[in-house]
Amino acid sequence: MFAEMWHSLTIEEVVKKLKTDDSRGLTSDEALSRFKSYGRNEIAVKRKSPAKILVRQFTNSLVIILLWQQLYQCF
Repeated sequence: MFAEMWHSLTIEEVVKKLKTDDSRGLTSDEALSRFKSYGRNEIAVKRKSPAKILVRQFTNSLVIILLWQQLYQCF
């Protein structure tokens, strides 16, 4: 299923697709029904572990070259 391009729709089209009223909004019963159907209106955030973030810092080829150069100059 493709995501709707909500930004390109008119207000009337959005109101019709969402089955709501632009002046009154949703009734309490309709809001509760949609909450039960769709859940909370929030974006799930995937957390990355600090170890993975640290490892990713050293996987860049430029960083590897600079580290290699620093090791070479130390000896």
